[in-house]
Amino acid sequence: GWSRSGALTMGPSRVALLSCLFAMSDAFLLGSPDMTGLSASRQSHHKMHRLPQRASSITLRHRSPCMCGAEGEEKVGYLSLQHAGVLVENVERSLKFYTQVLGMQDESHMRNPNLPYPGAFVGCGDSQIHLMQLPSLDPKVGRPEHGGRDRHVAVTVSDLSPLLRRLEKHGVAYTMSKSGRRAAFCRDEDANAIEFVEEKM
Repeated sequence: GWSRSGALTMGPSRVALLSCLFAMSDAFLLGSPDMTGLSASRQSHHKMHRLPQRASSITLRHRSPCMCGAEGEEKVGYLSLQHAGVLVENVERSLKFYTQVLGMQDESHMRNPNLPYPGAFVGCGDSQIHLMQLPSLDPKVGRPEHGGRDRHVAVTVSDLSPLLRRLEKHGVAYTMSKSGRRAAFCRDEDANAIEFVEEKM
């Protein structure tokens, strides 16, 4: 409340609340120029906007560049993994799997239409998976049953349970992490392994 001298006094809880509000406003103002919440790295890569239903998203996680490099070498400022490329046989079939089974979002409108092969983008949080309809030398049979022992793409989810229920509903086999972490592995229809790691918010 206000003190007798006219100064505004705040307890610890109000200070924490204001700090949170300032952080949110800062993330909004320092976000993408079109105020859609799209990260700068993805804007520069795709040169397009997100779907309308994602326009109000605000990313609150600020990451400082990781200046990496051997001593005496010029440092490179790494930020994050923007997307992973996955080879598929039929992009329409794969897109249905990633959206209807896994629940990811179709962001193919952000894909460069001049690419000389069929493909699609699916969004998983602030990252993407690029489904590329191109020949693959990887066999579809004889792969390890557990995806954690094969090359794979790992994404994080806030709660693993809804995803596991979706996999069971659609008859998609999965295995749990052998390390004891709250994580699961499955394969898409081209035997590409995907890991889902639960990361509580």
